[in-house]
Amino acid sequence: MEYTVEQRKAISVIEENLQIIAGAGSGKTAVVAQRAINILKQKPHIKPGNLVAITFTDKAGEEIKSRILRLAQEQIGDIQGMSELYAGTFHGFCLQLLQEYVVTYQKYSVLDTIKNKIFIDKNYEKSGMPLVIKVRNGLGAGETPMRIYIDTDKYMGLLSVLRESELESALPPHLQQALVEYETLMHEHAYFDFTMIMNETLKLLKNDKDFFDKATQRVRYLTIDEYQDTNPIQEKLLQIFHSAGTNICVVGDDDQTLYQWRGSDIDNILTFDKRYNVQNVAYLMDNFRSSKGIVELSHGVIQNNQERKEKQMIPQSDKQYEKGDMVYKEFEEEEEEYQFIADRILDLHEMGLPFSEIAVLLRVKKLGKGIMRTLQRNQIPFVIEGVNELFETEEIGAIKATFDYLNGFNKKHIGNRVSKQEVIQAWLSIDYPLESQNIERAITRLEYWKPENFKFYHEYIIQKIYQEFLDLLELKEVEGVNENRLEIILYNLGKFSQAIHDFETIYYRTVAENKLKYFCKFLEHTAGGYYPEGHLQNAYIQPDAVRIMTIHQSKGLEFGAVFIPGLCKNIFPAQKIGGLSMWHFIPFGLVRNENRYSSGDLESERRLFYVAATRSKKFLFLTRAKYKEIYKGKNSIVSPFLVESKHSGYIFEYDDHVQKDYRIRPKLSWNGAKDLPIVLNFSVLKDFYNCSYRFKLSFFYGFVQPIEPAMGYGKSVHNMIYEIHKRAAAKEDLGGQVLEKILSRHFHLPYANEQMKINMRQKAEKTISEYIGKNGKDFDRIVFVEKEIEIAIGEGVRVTGRIDLVKRKEVDDNEQTYIVDFKTEIRSLSEDVGVEQLKIYALGYKELTGENADFIEVYNLDNQEPNRKRILQDDLAATKDIILHAAGEIRNNRLEKVCEKNKCTSCYLNYLCLSREKKREYEISPVAI
Repeated sequence: MEYTVEQRKAISVIEENLQIIAGAGSGKTAVVAQRAINILKQKPHIKPGNLVAITFTDKAGEEIKSRILRLAQEQIGDIQGMSELYAGTFHGFCLQLLQEYVVTYQKYSVLDTIKNKIFIDKNYEKSGMPLVIKVRNGLGAGETPMRIYIDTDKYMGLLSVLRESELESALPPHLQQALVEYETLMHEHAYFDFTMIMNETLKLLKNDKDFFDKATQRVRYLTIDEYQDTNPIQEKLLQIFHSAGTNICVVGDDDQTLYQWRGSDIDNILTFDKRYNVQNVAYLMDNFRSSKGIVELSHGVIQNNQERKEKQMIPQSDKQYEKGDMVYKEFEEEEEEYQFIADRILDLHEMGLPFSEIAVLLRVKKLGKGIMRTLQRNQIPFVIEGVNELFETEEIGAIKATFDYLNGFNKKHIGNRVSKQEVIQAWLSIDYPLESQNIERAITRLEYWKPENFKFYHEYIIQKIYQEFLDLLELKEVEGVNENRLEIILYNLGKFSQAIHDFETIYYRTVAENKLKYFCKFLEHTAGGYYPEGHLQNAYIQPDAVRIMTIHQSKGLEFGAVFIPGLCKNIFPAQKIGGLSMWHFIPFGLVRNENRYSSGDLESERRLFYVAATRSKKFLFLTRAKYKEIYKGKNSIVSPFLVESKHSGYIFEYDDHVQKDYRIRPKLSWNGAKDLPIVLNFSVLKDFYNCSYRFKLSFFYGFVQPIEPAMGYGKSVHNMIYEIHKRAAAKEDLGGQVLEKILSRHFHLPYANEQMKINMRQKAEKTISEYIGKNGKDFDRIVFVEKEIEIAIGEGVRVTGRIDLVKRKEVDDNEQTYIVDFKTEIRSLSEDVGVEQLKIYALGYKELTGENADFIEVYNLDNQEPNRKRILQDDLAATKDIILHAAGEIRNNRLEKVCEKNKCTSCYLNYLCLSREKKREYEISPVAI
C-alpha cells in the first residue's frame, strides 16, 4: 500500500520511543505491522520473539500478527521464529510469561468474567465477600455486608479497583483480609482471574531478578494498541519494561476512550509524550473506512469535548457520500421508530447490502427487546452479540422453560413451576416448523432426568440433558427448509450451550438435585445480567444477519450501515446509575482519581457516540422516540448528540424522497468480510478434516462437548513431561524427590472424585517413571521443548500450534530429527492426530528453524508406544493447498454434512446432525449421546 507522510514517519521511527495518535479507520494495523518489519530488517540482532504487540482483544492481535507475517513474506522472505512474536492482550502476554518461566503455573486455568462470578457465588463464604461491609452514605454503614448473587458483580468490581488502581493509603484490615481470602481460594483451585495474572507478573518483575532478566531480555520492542484504555497496573508494567531499556510505542486515540468506568485513565495518552520524553508523535488522521459525510459529522460532534487533543480526520475512503446516506428521524411512539429501522434495513438489503453489513448499536439494552421483536415480525434475520439479550429470544425462552419444567420434579425445587403444556407452547412459538410429536417425545424423555434418579454427580450432566433434548426435537439443518432462520436459531442455541458450560465448569461436582436447582436459579436471576460486553462472540464466521449489540461491543468493528436509536437525554447520553454500587463499600479517598470510574459524564458519552458513528462506512441512521411504554415518556428530551449531528450539512431528516432515491440507485457491490484474516489451529483443522459440518457445529454455532470426570489428566501428564524435559535440557538432576515434587505440582483433576484422583495419580506416577526409564538416554539430544509454531499459508491464512518436543537421534551414522507429539489414552478420545496435522507440525518446524524434520513421532504415554511416520517433503506443498481450501470453505460458510458411517457413528455432535432415520440406519440408540 502507499503510505501517507505521517504513516511513513510512524513506520520509520525505531530508535526512539514513539506515540501514534491513530484516528478511526486510519490504517493503524498496517502501520504497526510495517514498523515491526522495518525493525526486523534494520536490526539483525532483534529476533521476532523480541517484539511484543499488546492489543485490546485477541481478534485485534490476530489481525496484526497476520499482517506482519504477510509483509514478512513479501519484503523479507521467510523469517525463522515468527511464531515467537507475540500479538494479543496484556493478560494473555503476562500468562505466557508466567507459564513459561514459573512451572507451578502450568496447571493454572483462567476464569473469565462470567465463570469468576459463578465461582464466587458457589464459594461465597470463603471468597472474602462476606467481609466487605457498606462504609458510605449513612444508614446501615458498617453493618451491611455484600450479599450473595445480588452484589457479586459489585464485589468483582471492587476486587479489580483495589488491585489495579493507585491507592492513597493502605487498605483497611477487612478489605485486606477479603483480598487474601479471595486469592487463597483461587490458588487452591489453580485459577487465575485477569487481574491476578497481571499482578503476579508485576510482583515477579519487581522481586524476582531471574524472572525480570528473562522477561526484559525477551521484550526489546513493545507496542501497545488502544493505549487510551490502559489502566494503572498496565501502566506499571509498561514502566518496568521501559526502565529496562525496552523501546516503547503506544498507539491510540483519546477520542475513543471508552472504558474509564473500568479503570482506564485518559491521562495516560494525553500526557504520554511528557512522561516518557517522547520527541516523535505521529498523527494518523486519514480515514480510509468512512465516507466524507460520516467523517465530517463525527468530527463536528467530538470537537465539543474539551478534554482531547486537537485534530481533524481527513476522509480518504473509496465509499462516496451520496445524499440520503445519513438521515435522522424523530417519532412519537417507540414502535414507529422500531418499524422505521426495520423498513430501512429492508431498503438497504434490497439495494444489495448484506444483512451482516448492518448493525444496530445500543447505548442501553432496554431498547433491544422491541427492536428484536420488530425485526422478527418483518422476517429480518438478526443475531444478538453477547449473551444478555440472548435470553430475550424465543428459542432460549423455550429451553429455559424446559429446564424450569424439569426442575419442577426436583424435591429441592425453588422458583416458578412450568407445566408441560407451557413448554410445548414455548417451542411451537419459535419461528420454525417443529413437529409436535418430536416436542412431545423430547419432553417425555425428561422424566428420565428427574434428579432423584441419580446418586452420583458425574451421572447428571446438564449439557448432556440439553443436547439430548435438542436431538429428540429433530432441530437439524435440512436443505431447502428455512435454512437461514434455523442457522440463527442454532447460533443462539450454541451460545446457550456455552452458557451451560460456564455454569457446569464451576458446579460440575454438585449432586443432581442441587445442580439443577442452582442452574435454574442462575438462569432466572443472574445469567441475563452476568455476561460482559462482547462475551462469546464468534471468532470465525457470522450468519448473514443484522447484528444487534452495544456500542462497547462494536469497538474495532465496521459496517456498511449503522443505526443508533434512543437519542434522548438520559438514554444517550445515559444517566448516571443510582442505587447501591461498589463505591458504597470503599472508603472515601482510598482510590486515587476515583471520579474517572464514574460513567455517564457528558464527554465520556460523547466519545461513545463518536465511536458508534465511525463504525459506519457509508450509511448512518439516527433515531429517537418519546418511549412512552418503556420509559413513560420521562426521557423524551432530545439528545445533545442528535442536536450536534444536525449541524452537519451531510445529514437531513428522512422523508419519502430518500426511499425513492434508494430505489433508483444502482445495486451496491459489497465485498464484505470474505477476505479477512483467518487463524486456524490444530483443533479447528482436525474438526474440519474429519467433518466440515462438525466444525460448523463447534466453531460457528459454539456447541460444547460435555465435561467428563477425567478431564485434566492428559494436561497434567503433559505438564509433568514438559518440566522433566526442561530440567533435562538444563542438565538438572531428576533423582531423589524431584519426580515426586513434579507429580504433586502438576497433577490436577478438577472434575474427578477422590477415588478417581487416587487411581489417576498412581497411573500418572507409573507413566512418567516408565517414560524416563525408556527415554532418559535420549534427553541429551533434546533440541526444543514446547515450541509455538506458526505458519503463514498465504491469502491471509495463518495456522498456529505447539510442538511438544524436538529431539535428534543417530541412525546409521546419520543424524535424524524427530518431532514428538505426546498423547494419553484419555486425550486421544478427543484429540486424534491425523495425517494432515502431522504434516502441519513439519511445516511449522521448517518455518521455525529453516530446517526439514525427518520424522513425526506420536508417543502414547499410556503404553509407552512410539508411532513414527516419515516426512516426505514433496507432500508439504500439497498440505498448504489443503489448508487454503479449508480456509476458503470456512470463510464462505460452505460447511456441508459428511454423513459417512465410520465418522458419524463416533462423532460426539451427531445428535445435532443425524436424522432419526439415519441413526436407525447406523444402529444408534435414539436417545444416545
